[in-house]
Amino acid sequence: MRLASVAPLLWIAACAGPRLEMDVDARSARVSSAGAPFAEVHYLAEPRPFVGPLLAPGGVDVTRAGADVRSQEPSPGLWLGYGDVDGYDFWRGTELGERIALDSIFAQVGVTDAALVQCEYVWRVIRGGDVLRETRQLQFRDDGDVRTIDVLSVLRPVGERVVFGDSANGGFALRLRPELRGESHGAPAALRDSEGLCGGDVSNGRARWLDASGVVGDARVGVAVFDHPDNLRHPARWRAGPDGLLVCDPFAVVASGATAHAGVGFELQQGRPLKLRYRVVLHRGLGAEQLDAMWSEWAAAR
Repeated sequence: MRLASVAPLLWIAACAGPRLEMDVDARSARVSSAGAPFAEVHYLAEPRPFVGPLLAPGGVDVTRAGADVRSQEPSPGLWLGYGDVDGYDFWRGTELGERIALDSIFAQVGVTDAALVQCEYVWRVIRGGDVLRETRQLQFRDDGDVRTIDVLSVLRPVGERVVFGDSANGGFALRLRPELRGESHGAPAALRDSEGLCGGDVSNGRARWLDASGVVGDARVGVAVFDHPDNLRHPARWRAGPDGLLVCDPFAVVASGATAHAGVGFELQQGRPLKLRYRVVLHRGLGAEQLDAMWSEWAAAR
């Protein structure tokens, strides 16, 4: 494994929002804003790297409250995985030793308005060899009222091709805290998507974005996930369950509840990498029109 990192507590000075800082050690990168925690990237965690906690403006963690961030079953934060990659399970699988293993990391602040963490991963099966190579880039920004994390995942097969099968498990995923999934205080959180669907109706629907908002203590807080228009099978299919699992899935078709599609599964070929882009928006309570405008501005900046 190769490690290239910034020195502890470097910051962005020429930035309209609060000052961003990043402290990188041998296992994680901790991003803070104006001295307050923002996010922690557990880049070395196996079987899946993840980000958690994720703190909205005001310091409220939107991820699974009280979770042990060292636990990977299930992940308490933000992660990426899939349940059928050439028949291997990179979502929950352990039987064959499926792992998303770090090869190298690069982290920096001070060059742009974002704190950047970029990792090279190998999707590895201990009893079957390497399947995929992935470049994963995370960019953290804070304008004071809204915090964002831009995620770019570039996937390449190790061999000539890899097939993503039709599985109901996997995608770009976030585990929400109870107040954002309607489990506490008898007041269901507001789950809504870009197409006007709310509550349980958002599951298995296709949408440009999905948002979960609620009240934590006395604070209004929300988290939205944007699917980029260049992504495979955009607009994405979503799943949102009572356990707080929110998933944006570019691969599943029939297994997700769809009745028809031009093809089942997806073949990724050598020399034709798959790029998946997402934005996570942490906010104090934005309306649908505001989220629509933010999505449109982000999608236009290709």
